[in-house]
Amino acid sequence: MKNHAPKGTSLSSKIILAVVMVLIFSNLIICAVSITRSRAAIRSSIKQRMLDIANCAAGSVNGDMLKKLSAGDVDSPEYQSVLNTLRVFQENVELKYVYGIRDEGNGTFTFTVGPDETNTAGFGEEVFFTPALYAASQGTPSVDDEPYEDAWGRFYSAYSPVFDSAGKVAGIIGVDFTVEWYRSQLLRQTRTSVISFLLVLALIFALAVAASYLIVQNITDPLKKMTEVAKKYGAGDFSEEILIDSSDEVGELSRTLQAMSVSLKEQIERADAANRVKSDFLSNMSHEIRTPINVVLGMNEMILKETRQQSIREYAAGIRDEGKVLMWIVNELFDFTSIEREEIRIAQKDYDTASLITDLIHFVSGRASTKKLDLVTDIDERIPSVLCGDDVHITQIIENLLSNAVKYTKEGQVTLSIREAGRDEDTIFLDVSVKDTGIGIREEDLKKIGEAFSRFDSDNNRSIQGAGLGMAIAARLLELMDSRMHVKSEYGKGSTFSFRLRQKIIDASPVGKITEKGQVLPEAAEVSEYPIFSDARVLAVDDFEMNLTVSRKLLETFGIVPDLAHSGEEALEFVKNSEYDLILLDHMMPDPDGIEVLSIMKREQLIREDTKVIALTANVGQDARKRYLEAGFDDYLSKPIDPERLCDLLLKYLPDSADSTDDIVLEFEPNLGPAEKVQAPSEAEWLKSLPECGIDPEEGLKYCLGKDDLYLEMLKDFSDSLDTRISELTKFKKDSNLKSYRISVHALKSLLKTIGADELSVEARRLEQASGKMDKEYLDEHHPGFLENYEKTVLALRSKLNL
Repeated sequence: MKNHAPKGTSLSSKIILAVVMVLIFSNLIICAVSITRSRAAIRSSIKQRMLDIANCAAGSVNGDMLKKLSAGDVDSPEYQSVLNTLRVFQENVELKYVYGIRDEGNGTFTFTVGPDETNTAGFGEEVFFTPALYAASQGTPSVDDEPYEDAWGRFYSAYSPVFDSAGKVAGIIGVDFTVEWYRSQLLRQTRTSVISFLLVLALIFALAVAASYLIVQNITDPLKKMTEVAKKYGAGDFSEEILIDSSDEVGELSRTLQAMSVSLKEQIERADAANRVKSDFLSNMSHEIRTPINVVLGMNEMILKETRQQSIREYAAGIRDEGKVLMWIVNELFDFTSIEREEIRIAQKDYDTASLITDLIHFVSGRASTKKLDLVTDIDERIPSVLCGDDVHITQIIENLLSNAVKYTKEGQVTLSIREAGRDEDTIFLDVSVKDTGIGIREEDLKKIGEAFSRFDSDNNRSIQGAGLGMAIAARLLELMDSRMHVKSEYGKGSTFSFRLRQKIIDASPVGKITEKGQVLPEAAEVSEYPIFSDARVLAVDDFEMNLTVSRKLLETFGIVPDLAHSGEEALEFVKNSEYDLILLDHMMPDPDGIEVLSIMKREQLIREDTKVIALTANVGQDARKRYLEAGFDDYLSKPIDPERLCDLLLKYLPDSADSTDDIVLEFEPNLGPAEKVQAPSEAEWLKSLPECGIDPEEGLKYCLGKDDLYLEMLKDFSDSLDTRISELTKFKKDSNLKSYRISVHALKSLLKTIGADELSVEARRLEQASGKMDKEYLDEHHPGFLENYEKTVLALRSKLNL
């Protein structure tokens, strides 16, 4: 099976794109700087224009006359002369008001000539003080930098001193310009400058791109031709030459590649011929060898059956065991040659999932028991009971992995895990992994995974039999199934082999619980003190993956296999396509939040009238129930979720038809009294180390139904999410996106409470409150310390539990 590199952007496009990006970036910088400078110049120009008008008005007024005016002169010819002079400016220039001002000498200024002919400003009424006014009183014309507001309106003003015949300041002429006028001047002149600048930049940009294109094409066209021919060589077509008629480096490269291609073609032909001979030989020999081996093993069974002599039976038993190993090797050779000759095809047929899994468990359990290894299974109970795919080759792949795990593990355990990774309408993704505590693989040997006839660490594994084809066969079968093998290994500690398969769903009913002994239990066979709602249709909505995990695990305790939505938008898609009896809807989510999602569901009639919607929230106050009922919810459930409270809500809101408790609980659980049903505290050793990490295990177990395995899974998920959560919080803090920061730290707060990290949960709550109040000072002070404590807790947890 050939590997094809993904299609990408051409070299010429990349170079041109790089040039364009540089030009855009540099032009943006130039544009930003120029516009900033231009706006400063425009502001200065507008102020100068205001100042010129003020100076012109002041120059038109007789200083000696202005200085002599008093309150009794309002109707005098002198007053009217000054007023008429100023009125000319008010009528013919775009200013709003023009008026005379007197410096009273005690830090106050009063009107001498009013800005309105119908109101003389009371001749002596105090003028609003500004720094520019004071500067004018000292003989320096000046303009306000910021607008001010007085009884006349909101203005930018310019002030110019009026001098008497002795050269002293006799008064001040003030001119008012409205804020709207000032901004319109600024906008108009800025727009003109920007348009002119952008036109010039666009012209430069177009010329630069055109020049870059021409230069790049002269380089990349020959390379493109060489690439096209090289692709044909890669496909085995050597009919076209790769020569480029030029004396530069590209021409020299083409001639070198042409010479290499000729040599490569000859080597490929010789290798293909040798490979055909080898494959034919192995194929023929595997057929020829299996026949006499089967005869020998058959005759040997007759000896074991008929003889009673102990020594002969011992010899025959040795022949039987080694003969089986020999047959295994021959079968591997036959499978390998069949794959190489492309004689194997991936079949698609319906198969029973439980039967496939139990066969695998039975296959490996005896081998593991012989070596005194523990066999651990982690089978997702939600996997559909009937799938469609090549179950024969799937079984072969997993058996090879299990066989290797047992062979290379001296003590400890082998774990088979088959989990659902997601599904759509009619297909499911299965994550399959085999983990062991064996010798592991050296880092330099990891790249050899999948190579035929390859043995790792052969000096230390001479006693392990095999041809080294198992992994090669598994890897190539996975390629035929559009999958691939992933390997994680630490030398001396063990390995994990995993892959993901896509299978078609035929019967979506859950496969149920499968034990380590390969037994399929009824769906409700697990002992439970809670009622079972196996027919209930429930949707859980939360933007935080670990909260969904908690919800799923708790609901599974009640026999419910919920649909899981990671956002409000995804929840809306679910309700458009399915009907639900109950929806657990998180309130604090990025847009849309839970309240908005519920509003859309009801407004667009996406849910039935009898569908109950429960709000999930980590912020519970005295008015929580009232607030959520007013928003349209039927009830609310605080996070971390209390299993008993969840049970009460399920009993209250799920329809009677969904409750199938009558026989299931009685069949698998005695009718004990309340005191007898309380689960005894766990004695697991790993729980005793949690307080050293700042975690209270009793608190965490309370939210995990007292189950060690569920609690451990929660702690592992909590540990795995560290980098993502820190990166997310850091980004929101850096971007001052306090809304998203609050949502994220809100989710983390409830999670910390769930696992028993109460002190960290309190810190998270305080950060949530601060972000809700936009208290950046508190966040700046306490955010780094919280992240540090969070990371310390996770690192300590990983160290104690070996996560």
